[in-house]
Amino acid sequence: MTGRGRTAPRGSGVVGTIALVGAVTGFALVTEIPFLLALAIGFAGVGGSIALRYRGTEASADLAAAPTLVSVATLVLGAPPTPEVALVAGVVALAILVWYADDPSRSPGGLRRARSTLSIVALTLGIAWGCAVLLAGSSRDIGIAGGLLTVSLFLVVPFLDRPQRLETPAPAID
Repeated sequence: MTGRGRTAPRGSGVVGTIALVGAVTGFALVTEIPFLLALAIGFAGVGGSIALRYRGTEASADLAAAPTLVSVATLVLGAPPTPEVALVAGVVALAILVWYADDPSRSPGGLRRARSTLSIVALTLGIAWGCAVLLAGSSRDIGIAGGLLTVSLFLVVPFLDRPQRLETPAPAID
């Protein structure tokens, strides 16, 4: 049978779930919301995402990250604008991607196949955080630098995905 929820799970998805729970817990620690309330908000979102993933329908699986994103957005409201918080927020975004890559209803090896993509995201996170910490200036300057970095990475990623695009074709000889 075809369909996402009708196939037998091929993996457990434990690695992605642990990464997501750990990252959201870390983010709950850095917010100014009382810890138990922040933890409850984070766990409610992660629990909702896990429930949607294992519900069995394709529509619910497509929206699985929504509860986590809503809970993280709620936690952001109580987070101070510091480079440390930005780093933890970036780790949460990376954990969501790891969680998606470790989907048990997809074929095995999802994390292995996603390694190059996740590496690019982790590198981008490191560069952006380094820029935020090392660059002196206003938050506007850092925002512009981060925007330029993001645009340049979006332009470079297609070539990293398929290096043969960089090769110049030989001219045709008539």
